[in-house]
Amino acid sequence: LWYRMCFPHSDLVVDAQPHWTVDLEEAEVVGTIRVWNRENEIDTNEEQTVTTTASDQLLGTFRLTFEHHGVNATTDDISVSAVAEVHDETNSTSPGQGFGESMQAKLQALSKLVQVSVSRSSADKYGGYSWSITFLSEPGNLEQLRVHWNNITSPFGEVSVRTPIQGSSSVW
Repeated sequence: LWYRMCFPHSDLVVDAQPHWTVDLEEAEVVGTIRVWNRENEIDTNEEQTVTTTASDQLLGTFRLTFEHHGVNATTDDISVSAVAEVHDETNSTSPGQGFGESMQAKLQALSKLVQVSVSRSSADKYGGYSWSITFLSEPGNLEQLRVHWNNITSPFGEVSVRTPIQGSSSVW
């Protein structure tokens, strides 16, 4: 399959009768052909949500894995009570509160993630949270984060990940 496009005022090809030629190499029945001028679309940052739940007071940690261009990177332990962003961290020794313990810090420590923005929901009745993670420096539709390890010690403790907003990139 090959094609040639000629435009009347192009620096590349000057043609008084612009046309498009396709060679299918053999006879083929062609239904509909649509040609349109593609416009550059706006990038959409991917948003993924990590949620922890349990049937009693939530305790423990978990790890997430991110795959990008065939390379897997896994976070260090993330506390079930991790604050959202680095600016929320304190010098506290409580799990998930100290320096380097936020969800943002854990994700940005992965070599392939340069910048993420994170917000955290209010706690549910057992201390479960949802973290909304926006990938600011990774354009396009990304692989979903995966739960690499679940060390939640509470009964029926679970970690789940979903992608409410798939990213898009205007890369042609």
